[in-house]
Amino acid sequence: MWKQILQSRNLPEKFIKVEVRNGRSTLFWFDNWSNLGNLLEVTGVRGCMDLGIHIESTVEEVIRMHRRQRHRQPILNKVEDEIAGAVSTYMETEEDIHKWKEKTHSYKTRFSTKATYEQLRSHHPQVPWSNAVWFKHHNPKFNFIAWLTLQNRLSTGERMIA
Repeated sequence: MWKQILQSRNLPEKFIKVEVRNGRSTLFWFDNWSNLGNLLEVTGVRGCMDLGIHIESTVEEVIRMHRRQRHRQPILNKVEDEIAGAVSTYMETEEDIHKWKEKTHSYKTRFSTKATYEQLRSHHPQVPWSNAVWFKHHNPKFNFIAWLTLQNRLSTGERMIA
């Protein structure tokens, strides 16, 4: 169980997006603020050196200090375009807005447990025997044993010998 918990540590990153206003609270390399996603994952550590942007910089610092350059690698030119887009939407007086993924491509300012669960769970078609096993006034022990039997996972003597 602990391995599953540890493996899901990076999962929330995919659900959070930052709408940049003044850029003070948004880290340039680590936060998901651009259309490219997490820029450190996209460019790698080499991107920090090629663009000349410190790894701990905020979006505000980059907007104020960065000078546009042309690069040989197309991904770096795309990052330069993202910086130019952030400059055009820069609002010094407003704070950044953190949004949570609601559906596939829509983000909301409110967190919804239901919407997040629906995106995380795997959807499977309903099997014909489900109503026979999982019914309203069920006995949990009976349900579990019936489910194991239907999955052919009941440890019978024959299976234990194999």
